[in-house]
Amino acid sequence: MTADLSQASLLHLLYLAHAHGSLDTLFSIENGAQENMVDGGAGEVARRVARELGASVRLNTPVRAITQRHARVQVAGDEITVSARKAVVSVPPALALEIAAFTFGPVSQRVASLDADVRRKTVLDSLAARLGPRAASPSEYIETSWWTEEWSRGCSMAHFTLGTLTSYGHLLREPFGNVHWAGTETATVSHGAIDGAVRSGERAAAEILDRT
Repeated sequence: MTADLSQASLLHLLYLAHAHGSLDTLFSIENGAQENMVDGGAGEVARRVARELGASVRLNTPVRAITQRHARVQVAGDEITVSARKAVVSVPPALALEIAAFTFGPVSQRVASLDADVRRKTVLDSLAARLGPRAASPSEYIETSWWTEEWSRGCSMAHFTLGTLTSYGHLLREPFGNVHWAGTETATVSHGAIDGAVRSGERAAAEILDRT
């Protein structure tokens, strides 16, 4: 969950394991949740969908507000406002296909406080110890502080803190008027994975079609 144990809910961990069938399936490569990768990178899925949708896809246009009036929703961005019968709000998981390693929780804060050269050596020494000496001399080295990214705020999925599921779990997928919720965090199968995100989109679309 890329968080310190004190920040994560045991119930959420059990829910995550159940959504994948077992802990073994969740963490396994062969016949597990980590087995497959997308040809061209996970972003290729979004690019292909965007090509089919054409000009209706608006990039660099974050939604600032959603209001509901007279059985319609109004979605407002900085430069455009869209009116529709229904809206689906989906927070995609932060993708980690091109990273060699990541730190999280209090560890990430300590690593971030190191000088850049020291931080680079620490990461590469760790990779070399696990993958062999060639890992200490990569062709390229890139760092990203995901928790400072405005549109992801961390990886690789949202983790629920203590009491969140017991208090609000029943509301994760419940529509709010004409606003429906999607995203891998709302999935009951493959929760936390791209497959779960796809399933959640199909579920949200079915909800809208069943109500219209």
